[in-house]
Amino acid sequence: MTSRLIAVVLWIIAAAVGVHFIFGVAYANVLDPSEGWRVLDWFMAVGAVVALVTQYTRKRAEESGRSDAGVSREYLAANFAFYASVLLAIWFLWNWIDSLVIGVGNQNDTNVILWAFIDPLFIMVMGITGYYLWTRAKE
Repeated sequence: MTSRLIAVVLWIIAAAVGVHFIFGVAYANVLDPSEGWRVLDWFMAVGAVVALVTQYTRKRAEESGRSDAGVSREYLAANFAFYASVLLAIWFLWNWIDSLVIGVGNQNDTNVILWAFIDPLFIMVMGITGYYLWTRAKE
């Protein structure tokens, strides 16, 4: 049950990031998009850490249960999800800490553009991690 609850929370965070990423410009006159990101980033940080720990655990479990039978679908899925989580954590934490230190409005162009890669990657990794946690709960 706990795995399913965590999966739902990750999906909700991913949905909020997706909506704000896509439609933030549409309601910019009502809500400053940077204020929305300031709140969402804290949830994204938790999600990135949960995904990293979950996918690391998944990868280790896959490796410990492996025989020398070759590369399986689960082996590829576990490794892809883990390394995508690592990339997300590195990019997100580097960029988020930068925005906390110097302020969102003061980030250089490279950091601002990187958010356009981080946010979609975040949505995908949370979706994959949530799906894994949801299906694992059935076992």
